Amino acid sequence: MPPFPLCSRVWAWLLGAALLQVAYSEVIPPTTAHATTPSNITKILDDSNTVADDSASDTTTMLILTTGTESPRLVTMKPPPLQRSTESPRLKVSTRPSRLEVSTERNVTQVNIICPSGPRLFPGIPGSQGHVTTPDANDADAYATTTLVTPAVSGRGVEVDLSQLECGGGNQLVVDVEGCGHVGVGGGVPEWAEGLTLAIKGSLVLKPGWWGETLTLREMWMRVASGVDGEEEGGLCETLPPSLEMLDISHTPMETLTLKASCAPPALQRLEASHAALLRLALCAPSLVTLHVSGNEVGGGMQWAACDGGVASVEYLQANGNQLTAASTCGWGSLRNLDLRHNLLAGLDLASCPPANLTHLTAAHNYLATPPTLPPALLQLDLSHNLLTTFPILTHALMEVDLSHNKVVEVGKSTFKRARKLLHLNLAFNRLTQLHERDFVGLRTLRTLDVSHNRLLHIAPATFNHLHNLRRLHLHKNRLVDLDARDLATLKVHTHVTVHDNPWACSCQLLADLSNLQACPTCQQESVALECRERGTWTPAKTLLHSCLQAVQEVTQWHGDDKSDEDLSEEEPETLAGGGKGNPKVVMVVPGLVVLLLVAITALLSYRLYHRHRHAITSRLAPFCGFCGHCAPNSINNNHHNHQRDQLSQIGNDSDTETEL
Repeated sequence: MPPFPLCSRVWAWLLGAALLQVAYSEVIPPTTAHATTPSNITKILDDSNTVADDSASDTTTMLILTTGTESPRLVTMKPPPLQRSTESPRLKVSTRPSRLEVSTERNVTQVNIICPSGPRLFPGIPGSQGHVTTPDANDADAYATTTLVTPAVSGRGVEVDLSQLECGGGNQLVVDVEGCGHVGVGGGVPEWAEGLTLAIKGSLVLKPGWWGETLTLREMWMRVASGVDGEEEGGLCETLPPSLEMLDISHTPMETLTLKASCAPPALQRLEASHAALLRLALCAPSLVTLHVSGNEVGGGMQWAACDGGVASVEYLQANGNQLTAASTCGWGSLRNLDLRHNLLAGLDLASCPPANLTHLTAAHNYLATPPTLPPALLQLDLSHNLLTTFPILTHALMEVDLSHNKVVEVGKSTFKRARKLLHLNLAFNRLTQLHERDFVGLRTLRTLDVSHNRLLHIAPATFNHLHNLRRLHLHKNRLVDLDARDLATLKVHTHVTVHDNPWACSCQLLADLSNLQACPTCQQESVALECRERGTWTPAKTLLHSCLQAVQEVTQWHGDDKSDEDLSEEEPETLAGGGKGNPKVVMVVPGLVVLLLVAITALLSYRLYHRHRHAITSRLAPFCGFCGHCAPNSINNNHHNHQRDQLSQIGNDSDTETEL
């Protein structure tokens, strides 16, 4: 047979094989179309038979291509059945947890439950639209031997029964559930558990009586991402164990927090619900001591009692970061610490129902325009960042007061008169223009005073004279030009003063004193360079003091050339040094001292001259004016005068009598 027809038959056979491969490429999945061994082909057929519908009788014949010397073979397999339901195709998801871990460390027993995070196909041949898959046998039987975590009856989420946990040596139980959607807790809690933490990334359903017969559960923390089902109808209160003493539901979203008298734990002392998206509170917890509801959206006032005495025992209330527009202490008779920062307060009523035990009050970052009447036991007060135009009258027990960032123009005479125990006072960032002499009378123990960032133009003399314990004084960022010498002398002893950013007068003596006040070897922060202002020009104080020192040195050197002033010139350099290095002093020469010195020298020389020549002076003046009180005429021989003259001559020879004269 000629070779050409044989080649034609080979090419025709190869072309037919290629067409068959293209025709059946959609029937065989890509992962199995490249199978090269008979064992792989057999596995494909076995897997396809496990998911085939019994009612399907149609078969499909396909060509399996192999490599090597084997010739192609035809096999027969059943295709996956078509779904006859009219509903849209859905993928079946397992509700079994993919991992369950129980571990114990120190006194904490932790249970980790992780469910599938999303829909997944179980093992089998991927089906096209209209086909379904069945779960793998191993996956369906997972954790079938334990009842700690079981699928929910409704088919949504899981249910957890904690009563089966054995004691691992501790008294704290932590349950961490992730990816399970709805999580129901019931069946009971181990008797050894005194504290329970539920950290759930989903929603939580607490069934009535879920704690079982346990009466030892005292503390409970709940961190539920999607909230607790039924909290709008007060369902949370109905599901609280009666033995609870502390409940923390922070970061668990719920609109209303209700504690009724019928369901609230009678021993509940601490309740924390920060950042829980709360809009309303209704509490009937007579034993409650600590209440934290910060970071919510609670508005209106503080009328949160759901019954008489519902919040009367609360001592520590933290409600900062809400939308409160008013606040009153009526109904809160036991308050000790009140925190109302970052609200919308326009009024704060502490006088209608004065809290006798209130010691700490914080109402910063609000809209208060009128200062409240302060209770007598208050120790710490913070009314900063408000709209106050006058300072409140401070009480005698206060120790720390922050009134910064307000709009006060004048301190007032009797504002701080009774605050004899005050240690720290902050009046920065106000609108003060001057300080009077008696503004700080009564502050005997004051250690820190901050009047920086104001509009001070003048400080009256002796304003700081009675502040003997003052250690820190902040005067920077004002409009001060001069400071009285008496205040400088008082502050120079033991006070560190910040005086930068003021238009000080360019005086050598003033700048030298201010530099000494601002220098603080023991302070951690670096002092800001001091400047003075003259005729609209700012001049560094260091430069001006250097010029003053050079001028004094030139004057001292000029005096040193005069021999008569040798002693004076030797003492002047020591006076300029100021008794230490690095602190130059400016010497002020007082002309009055020089005049007094010249008068004293002249008097001494005159006396010595008179004492030396008194005999000659007496003898010359005797004829004109005698010692008897009248002038003697020349024509009369006065024996009395001659006798006195002889006595004076005799007295002149006596050295002791001369010394007495």
